[in-house]
Amino acid sequence: MNQEEDSSDFSAEETYDSSHSESESVEDKSDKLQHLKEQLKNVSFDKLIEIKSKISKSEFDILTKRNEKGFEKDGKSSKQKVTKRVDKNAPTEVTSKRQVKRFRNVVDVKKKVVRDPRFDPSTGKFNPDLFNRSYGFVNDLEAKELAKLKEEVKKKKLKGLDVEELQKAIQKLESKRISKEKSEALNSIKRNWKKSETELVKKGKNPYYLKKGEVKKLELVEQFKSMKDKDMDKFLQKRRQRNAAKEHR
Repeated sequence: MNQEEDSSDFSAEETYDSSHSESESVEDKSDKLQHLKEQLKNVSFDKLIEIKSKISKSEFDILTKRNEKGFEKDGKSSKQKVTKRVDKNAPTEVTSKRQVKRFRNVVDVKKKVVRDPRFDPSTGKFNPDLFNRSYGFVNDLEAKELAKLKEEVKKKKLKGLDVEELQKAIQKLESKRISKEKSEALNSIKRNWKKSETELVKKGKNPYYLKKGEVKKLELVEQFKSMKDKDMDKFLQKRRQRNAAKEHR
């Protein structure tokens, strides 16, 4: 058995030496290398060490598929199978399969930036007075819509129909109107105060800025001026009840 192994090893070495001595094509060399590899599969470890001492490391790596990069001497992959040609003059068939790259080339996509023109400095500063003058017609449209809804509520009540949705719409419009009137009154108070304070500063007075509590007091004063006597009495009575409830807590 050992004699047979020695003879097979010897024939493998002779075949490999003869392949280097002769000038052959790349295809014939690859066929012979494949044949040598198949023969070396059954060789013992001691014989492999002996063969390695007689040839260079790169040649030994080609035979035993131990190249670090996994490629043969001619640059082709050691895993790549070279198919046999049908005809001698036909070109060598190479597989079209390629290993998928571990890292993909991802194209960077620009992040979409949300732009709100209300807070963009390029659109300029907000001018509330100009806004109210430009869109004052909206208040007229809302007033007409409110009157129309009230008429529909009256008609549906006479017919005994449900008017809950209409009443919700009316309440929404009325609360919107009241909040607008309050904000307009507050802005008017601040404008008047600023105007009078600017004139006093020109005369030599130190500038004074209103606090929130003082603005609230001025707002109540203006509210009292616009009220009638009956409305003022009702307002004061409600305010007393509210303050009394706070004290009991």
